[in-house]
Amino acid sequence: MTKKLKADGKKVAVTAATGMTSNIFKDGRTIHSWCGIGTGGLSKEEMVRRTETEVFIHCRDDIKNTDILVIDEIGLLSKKIFDLIEFVIRHVRNCSNPFGDIQ
Repeated sequence: MTKKLKADGKKVAVTAATGMTSNIFKDGRTIHSWCGIGTGGLSKEEMVRRTETEVFIHCRDDIKNTDILVIDEIGLLSKKIFDLIEFVIRHVRNCSNPFGDIQ
Protein backbone atom coordinates (compact mmCIF):
# COMPACT_ATOMS: atom_id res chain seq x y z
CA MET A 1 0.00 0.00 0.00
CA THR A 2 1.26 3.46 -0.83
CA LYS A 3 2.30 5.22 2.32
CA LYS A 4 -0.24 7.89 3.19
CA LEU A 5 2.31 10.65 3.58
CA LYS A 6 1.21 13.86 1.99
CA ALA A 7 3.49 16.47 0.50
CA ASP A 8 1.40 19.38 -0.68
CA GLY A 9 -1.52 17.00 -1.17
CA LYS A 10 0.55 14.45 -3.11
CA LYS A 11 0.74 10.78 -2.22
CA VAL A 12 4.24 9.62 -1.36
CA ALA A 13 5.48 6.02 -1.50
CA VAL A 14 8.52 5.41 0.72
CA THR A 15 10.50 2.33 -0.29
CA ALA A 16 14.01 0.96 0.13
CA ALA A 17 16.36 -1.27 -1.79
CA THR A 18 16.72 -3.72 1.11
CA GLY A 19 14.30 -5.29 3.56
CA MET A 20 16.36 -4.20 6.55
CA THR A 21 16.10 -0.55 5.60
CA SER A 22 12.43 -0.78 4.66
CA ASN A 23 11.72 -1.93 8.24
CA ILE A 24 12.89 1.46 9.50
CA PHE A 25 9.83 3.09 7.93
CA LYS A 26 6.37 2.43 9.32
CA ASP A 27 4.63 0.27 6.69
CA GLY A 28 7.79 0.50 4.59
CA ARG A 29 8.33 -1.88 1.69
CA THR A 30 11.14 -2.78 -0.59
CA ILE A 31 10.95 -1.22 -4.03
CA HIS A 32 10.81 -4.78 -5.41
CA SER A 33 7.65 -5.52 -3.43
CA TRP A 34 6.07 -2.11 -4.06
CA CYS A 35 6.24 -2.41 -7.85
CA GLY A 36 5.73 -6.20 -7.95
CA ILE A 37 8.95 -7.25 -9.65
CA GLY A 38 9.97 -9.67 -6.91
CA THR A 39 13.55 -10.78 -7.45
CA GLY A 40 13.58 -9.21 -10.90
CA GLY A 41 14.11 -12.51 -12.69
CA LEU A 42 11.29 -12.02 -15.19
CA SER A 43 11.72 -10.49 -18.64
CA LYS A 44 9.89 -7.28 -19.54
CA GLU A 45 7.40 -9.31 -21.59
CA GLU A 46 6.71 -11.62 -18.62
CA MET A 47 6.29 -8.59 -16.35
CA VAL A 48 3.69 -7.11 -18.73
CA ARG A 49 1.68 -10.34 -18.44
CA ARG A 50 2.12 -10.36 -14.66
CA THR A 51 0.84 -6.79 -14.29
CA GLU A 52 -2.46 -7.88 -15.79
CA THR A 53 -3.14 -10.60 -13.18
CA GLU A 54 -5.28 -10.29 -10.05
CA VAL A 55 -2.24 -11.11 -7.90
CA PHE A 56 -0.66 -7.86 -9.07
CA ILE A 57 -3.69 -5.66 -8.28
CA HIS A 58 -2.24 -4.11 -5.07
CA CYS A 59 0.93 -3.12 -6.92
CA ARG A 60 -1.09 -1.65 -9.80
CA ASP A 61 -3.10 0.45 -7.38
CA ASP A 62 0.00 1.68 -5.55
CA ILE A 63 1.75 2.60 -8.80
CA LYS A 64 -1.29 4.40 -10.20
CA ASN A 65 -1.95 6.33 -6.98
CA THR A 66 1.59 7.50 -6.24
CA ASP A 67 2.74 11.03 -7.03
CA ILE A 68 6.18 10.91 -5.41
CA LEU A 69 8.37 7.80 -5.08
CA VAL A 70 11.21 7.71 -2.55
CA ILE A 71 13.73 4.88 -2.95
CA ASP A 72 16.20 4.76 -0.07
CA GLU A 73 19.56 3.14 -0.89
CA ILE A 74 18.88 3.45 -4.62
CA GLY A 75 22.59 2.95 -5.30
CA LEU A 76 22.22 -0.70 -4.28
CA LEU A 77 19.93 -1.41 -7.25
CA SER A 78 21.50 -2.86 -10.38
CA LYS A 79 20.89 -1.17 -13.72
CA LYS A 80 18.78 -4.18 -14.78
CA ILE A 81 16.49 -3.88 -11.73
CA PHE A 82 16.29 -0.09 -12.02
CA ASP A 83 15.31 -0.38 -15.71
CA LEU A 84 12.71 -3.06 -14.91
CA ILE A 85 11.14 -0.92 -12.17
CA GLU A 86 10.97 2.07 -14.50
CA PHE A 87 9.50 -0.07 -17.31
CA VAL A 88 6.79 -1.56 -15.06
CA ILE A 89 5.78 1.88 -13.76
CA ARG A 90 5.50 3.31 -17.31
CA HIS A 91 3.48 0.27 -18.43
CA VAL A 92 1.05 0.33 -15.48
CA ARG A 93 0.53 4.09 -15.71
CA ASN A 94 0.25 3.88 -19.51
CA CYS A 95 2.62 6.83 -19.80
CA SER A 96 5.79 6.93 -21.88
CA ASN A 97 7.42 9.64 -19.76
CA PRO A 98 10.22 8.51 -17.44
CA PHE A 99 8.79 6.73 -14.38
CA GLY A 100 5.33 7.34 -15.79
CA ASP A 101 5.47 10.95 -14.51
CA ILE A 102 6.04 9.91 -10.88
CA GLN A 103 8.46 12.32 -9.25
